[in-house]
Amino acid sequence: MAPCSSSGSSSCWKYDVFPSFRGEDVRGNFLSHLMKEFESKGIVTFKDDLIERSQTIGLELKEAVRQSKIFVVIFSKNYASSSWCLDELVEILKCKEERRLIPIFYKVNPSDVRNQTGKFGRGFRETCEGKNDETQNKWKAALTEAANIAGEDSQSWKNEADFLTKIAKDILAKLNGTPSNDFENIIGIESHMEKMVQLLCLNDDDVRMVGIWGPAGIGKTTIARVLHSRFSGDFRFTVFMENVRGNYQRIVDSGGEYNLQARLQKEFLPIIFNQKDRKINHLWKIEERLKKQKVLIVLGDVDKVEQLEALANETRWFGPGSRIIVTTKDKQILVGHEINHIYEVKLPCRKTALEILCLYAFKQNVAPDDFMDVVVEVAELSGHLPLGLRVLGSHMRGKSKDRWKLELGRLTTSLDEKVEKILKISYDDLHIRDKALFLHIACMFNGENIDLVKQMLVNSDLDVSLGLQLLLDKSLIQINDDREIVMHSLLLKMGKEVVCQHSSEPGKRQFLFNTKETCNILSNNTGSEAVLGISLDTSEIQNDVFMSERVFEDMRNLKFLRFYNKKIDENPSLKLHLPRGLNYLPAVRLLHWDSYPMKYIPSQFRPECLVELRMMHSKVVKLWEGTQTLAYLKTIDLSFSNNLVEVPDLSKAISLETLCLEGCQSLAELPSSVLNLHRLKWLRLTMCEKLEVIPLHINLASLEVLDMEGCLKLKSFPDISKNIERIFMKNTGIEEIPPSISQWSRLESLDISGCLNLKIFSHVPKSVVYIYLTDSGIERLPDCIKDLTWLHYLYVDNCRKLVSLPELPSSIKILSAINCESLERISSSFDCPNAKVEFSKSMNFDGEARRVITQQWVYKRACLPGKEVPLEFSHRARGGSLTIHLEDENVCSSSLRFKACILLFPSERNNICTVYCRLIGESGRLIAAHRFGGVVKDFVTPHLFIFNSVLLEEVDVIRFGFSSIHHEITECGVQILTDA
Repeated sequence: MAPCSSSGSSSCWKYDVFPSFRGEDVRGNFLSHLMKEFESKGIVTFKDDLIERSQTIGLELKEAVRQSKIFVVIFSKNYASSSWCLDELVEILKCKEERRLIPIFYKVNPSDVRNQTGKFGRGFRETCEGKNDETQNKWKAALTEAANIAGEDSQSWKNEADFLTKIAKDILAKLNGTPSNDFENIIGIESHMEKMVQLLCLNDDDVRMVGIWGPAGIGKTTIARVLHSRFSGDFRFTVFMENVRGNYQRIVDSGGEYNLQARLQKEFLPIIFNQKDRKINHLWKIEERLKKQKVLIVLGDVDKVEQLEALANETRWFGPGSRIIVTTKDKQILVGHEINHIYEVKLPCRKTALEILCLYAFKQNVAPDDFMDVVVEVAELSGHLPLGLRVLGSHMRGKSKDRWKLELGRLTTSLDEKVEKILKISYDDLHIRDKALFLHIACMFNGENIDLVKQMLVNSDLDVSLGLQLLLDKSLIQINDDREIVMHSLLLKMGKEVVCQHSSEPGKRQFLFNTKETCNILSNNTGSEAVLGISLDTSEIQNDVFMSERVFEDMRNLKFLRFYNKKIDENPSLKLHLPRGLNYLPAVRLLHWDSYPMKYIPSQFRPECLVELRMMHSKVVKLWEGTQTLAYLKTIDLSFSNNLVEVPDLSKAISLETLCLEGCQSLAELPSSVLNLHRLKWLRLTMCEKLEVIPLHINLASLEVLDMEGCLKLKSFPDISKNIERIFMKNTGIEEIPPSISQWSRLESLDISGCLNLKIFSHVPKSVVYIYLTDSGIERLPDCIKDLTWLHYLYVDNCRKLVSLPELPSSIKILSAINCESLERISSSFDCPNAKVEFSKSMNFDGEARRVITQQWVYKRACLPGKEVPLEFSHRARGGSLTIHLEDENVCSSSLRFKACILLFPSERNNICTVYCRLIGESGRLIAAHRFGGVVKDFVTPHLFIFNSVLLEEVDVIRFGFSSIHHEITECGVQILTDA
């Protein structure tokens, strides 16, 4: 008989149980009682009454084995005295992996069965007489394997009738838990299963508790159900309690707070033992009943540690190999219970999310072609949350595409009731302060840096640090790698709907975020003291909004004002107008007003509470007068405020980290007060075309980035900070670099491109990784550059006065010297096997410089002007193909190193040149393929492209094929390299 296949469905199984037994030992007593129990519980059992037993089992019996779900093997004293029984056991074990086998040791010691000893062994040896070694070994292996499976021992029975009932109930439970194909079509489930199986370590005998953690609706319960379905057959007892939280709450609501643990255990134990009518009289019965049993327990939706203490307090409560799976929305519950094996359920990827949505909307994994655009939009609105995808997919099923588009409008602003009900459970469980923090994030601070949010709320009544941790533990927020607070899109909608439910009048709500409602409040002056924050994307405003000069007077508790333009560009359109000016602005902590229409901020505005000030593209000329207390201020961004002529006194902005004045074209001077900004990390003055005065000796220890690109009038290089990491001085008027830069030990990137007045470049710190000198007036590079062991990238493109290149460090990865028309000489020392070298359009090379590049330099690839393939490439051919017989080279081709060169002619299209190289062995077999993109662009004379590689396969003959889509290859050459 062929081994049993697991591919068959459960509908092909004819019998629930196949019993294997020695008739003379058990048929008239134990077996008959057991069969009666099976019959009473509806368990279909194979009966061999009509089969005549002989020396070998027949096809009918083999078929019965194949068609049974569970095998019950009753080992009795004479079981091994029957070759029939032994052959039957062998057949059963062929199917053991796909079914379940339950051994029952009836008045026989399990070790005698396992080792074929005692009376059981004597009977076995008698049966083996006259049998060949193969048959004997097969029987021995079968007995040992079956006896090693945890089973039932009659010697531990006190009452045979009760135990027969227990066996029947256990089998019934296993039949009910037999894995079905109900979960086979769950999209993405196998990825979860792989990770969970790794955590569960099902083959280990230790007791392990594993947590499944994630937000509501992400699929924790589904994962747990599939695990229970697939693996319950491997455990003595199993139980799946889907809603522990609900059971716990029901007990509390019924006045059962006293001894909650006892109440929970009384519900739990009858379920696992399938004895719902049995009462548990005292506590700690779980430990007493299960400490020797291998159990699989799933506790779903746990929301209090007390629930775990009642149902799975310690691993010693359970027998070896037991697994307890806990699902929860609150990670702290798992941590508090010392569950260290935690699986965080992540949102599905875009592809999987679309498949889930389509399955529920169209009953297939893909959308009809004309639906794809709306399907993508709905998936995005659901935030890829599986619950949202299922609910919205079911909601959209059968609807036309036009109806999908109509529904999209509602889905953009509101939440499905089923989804909202589930998501709101975690919110309702929060403390009142944590609810407030949740709403602040949902309405104002999603996507903001966690440190900024803490600073924004530093003087509030909210315990922000603890509250954020609680929201994180409950999966209501996440913190990404950039330390930004991220809230799921459906939770964002839920939070905003909670705010809307606080009042039917929008002006009396805590947060304003709806574009239409907010514009009405601003234009009609109907805001109230209840308003804490306003967030308005002005790009969504349809008609201009004209506001009163007193628009904020009734919103005196306003703390966060954000008028931003998501689609802001160099010339944003003005949508918010103050025709009579602005008389009053509350003491906000966040003032973000893109395209602010006034020249000044109201004179009575008190900026001492400000944490962030952003006014891009504003009309402001000056912010405020005098020296203001700015202890909390971290960010000032006045980018493209073209009228700004003066930066206020910032001497008391002791916390300022970012000062961005990009594109402030009227600004001529940076005030000396910046000398006091000892926490400043980023100073951006890009395209301040009139800026020419900056303080001398700005020694700001915290400054990491200085960007003064496009400050055309700036003549001197700023002596800014020894801790600076990146400097951008592109297109400035600087003439030299000060010697002090050599001491800037943290400098990684130096960009002085386009500095036409810069002639000499003599000093540079050893820490530099990037140097950009493109389009500069540099005439020579300093000899000390060879000592820059961290220098990876050097760009001197279009340096038309550069005559020579000194010795360069071996760390170089990219050397780009494109269109250096005066470049004649280069150092002969260059050993960088991973470097890409670019000399295209640098036409003044003498013969020595060309010889150094083609013969002496060691690099990955190079491009330079040339008219023919150099002679050192001993194998040359016209066109783009040549063949080499390697046996003539007297080299081992399995580790062959070679250098290849091709001659490229320019194209009329002036496309970027991409080169392809194919290495072909005998019989046309492809050995290797190389692609080199961006080799050279817009060249008008022939160029050489050279590269090095290794042939990792031993061949006798190899053909090199070179090609380029838009450019002609007129000549090619290959040089075989040796160690010498």
